[in-house]
Amino acid sequence: MSGFSDAPVELTGEEAKMLLSIQRYYKKNAQFISNVKIREFLKKHDISVESAEFLALQNAYIKMKYIRGIFHQMIKEYEYFKKKEHPSADLVFQKNLEEMRRVMKLRNYSFKTIKQYGNILIHCYIWLKETFKKRLDECDESEIIDYVYYCVEERKISHVYVRILRAALLFYFEQILRKPVEFHALIKIKKKKKLPDILTKNEVNLLLAQISNTKHKLLISLMYSSGLRVSETLKIKTGDVCLESKTIRVRQGKGKKDRVSIISDKQLELFEVLMRGKRADEYLIESSQKKGDPLAVRTAQRIFETALKKSGIQKKASCHTLRHSFATHLLENGTDVRMIQKLLGHKSITTTSIYTKISRASLKNVISPL
Repeated sequence: MSGFSDAPVELTGEEAKMLLSIQRYYKKNAQFISNVKIREFLKKHDISVESAEFLALQNAYIKMKYIRGIFHQMIKEYEYFKKKEHPSADLVFQKNLEEMRRVMKLRNYSFKTIKQYGNILIHCYIWLKETFKKRLDECDESEIIDYVYYCVEERKISHVYVRILRAALLFYFEQILRKPVEFHALIKIKKKKKLPDILTKNEVNLLLAQISNTKHKLLISLMYSSGLRVSETLKIKTGDVCLESKTIRVRQGKGKKDRVSIISDKQLELFEVLMRGKRADEYLIESSQKKGDPLAVRTAQRIFETALKKSGIQKKASCHTLRHSFATHLLENGTDVRMIQKLLGHKSITTTSIYTKISRASLKNVISPL
């Protein structure tokens, strides 16, 4: 185990062999190898859930206290498919699912979308099998619509999720099964016209005042000052920041698009502290526990939630509220809506125009008749 993990843990010969094998394969310590990579490694080496190698690697991770949910997930999937009446058919579905993931990866879909489509189809498959005793590919359109209706009524899914669900089903049927489908009932779903919540400038300052950690303060302030999504903020590398021009490059944001946004004079000192001694290809906001990796999205969200609670602000807010606040405050300051569209990376001006309905600037000169 020399050169990789130095933890004084007693592993069996097979456990040590499997741990060393995956570390050599990815050229990194096992604690930095993600769930996705573990699944990829097991598939690449034809290691099944029933095999001694799978058990050895799982035990090694447990003994090393590297928490990974992929082992339990794969066992759960295996046990479900194994106990069904037609295991061969279930294995066909698994094969189709893997093919879908492969095709999506080749077409440059994001990891988040690939994972989301997979989870949707697994849940749909299980519900249809238990409800109609049929496989997904055997069900007609009305039976699949019954599943969507169940999701809306029982699981209380949003109209946005229904659209994602339809997209996942269409992709699976048309691109993998080569079966033309329409799902007419899911076309033109009525959207809820809901205005996004925002924080006032004073509330943003109050929120930031609760944070003393330099890294955490830059993380939260960057989402507001540059209008970044939390995932975009965490992908920023030192080389993406130009302190001289006070700009920041967002690489491969939503829709796989690059864009440039602004940074504030008030942040320059924070940037200088965090950028000091870092190479251009290193993450600006790095994880303390996994060196070389960005901070996890959930950790960033917890930092925001803690600061919000400490501030005493009673509004229902999230990291994304800072992005909404950025756009609204720029509009109130007189920034052209098309410039805001570019800074946010919106494809359509219609998406950006929502902030004209939130802006309070136009209401200041209106007096109530009461």
